[in-house]
Amino acid sequence: MAGRILGAKATLRPGRGMRLRAPAIAFLALTGCVIIPIGSGNLIYRPPTGTAAMRAPLEAPTTAGATRLAAERMRAGGLKVTSISTASGRISARASDGSLVDCGTFTQTAHGNTARFPASAPLAVIFSNSHLGGFYRREARVESRVTVTAAPGSAVIAERHEVTLRRRSADGKTLLGSESRSFTGTSRAKFSDGTICMSSGRVADLLR
Repeated sequence: MAGRILGAKATLRPGRGMRLRAPAIAFLALTGCVIIPIGSGNLIYRPPTGTAAMRAPLEAPTTAGATRLAAERMRAGGLKVTSISTASGRISARASDGSLVDCGTFTQTAHGNTARFPASAPLAVIFSNSHLGGFYRREARVESRVTVTAAPGSAVIAERHEVTLRRRSADGKTLLGSESRSFTGTSRAKFSDGTICMSSGRVADLLR
């Protein structure tokens, strides 16, 4: 999101951070941005828990039927199916919306207000007294690749994800830090700031 969009409905107060008017908050919420209350407050991170299923039942009596059913459900769930073989039951797909990973959640409390957002949110505007302008931008980019092997009665899932976390200045022009990690559907990745990412298990949920 460009800095000018933020500025269009915001007032920057030197040394005191940014005051967002109600229309700006509504706009940012609709576009997937996350607004954290003004002030440093307490920022609490909760890592993901549990394990993601890499197998799912499929109510189809043939490999070809199971493959078509799995591909249909994956497309309906927003995945882009890039190849499909009804003979082998192999389906390849990808996604970049972050729905296939779980990186935990952040909760910040400041001035009596509390806001919660996923650590994989594409853009979070985090208010902090230690940053110029009173806030900084936290960005997350996710690329996921999925291979499903369908057979009569079930499907086996293999996943590979790459998550990139970036911090930028309030105006978005200065990169303050960037880090990338790769992991599979059965492993986890840990970033230097403590963020932990793993599969969300959503592919198995879509196939059921």
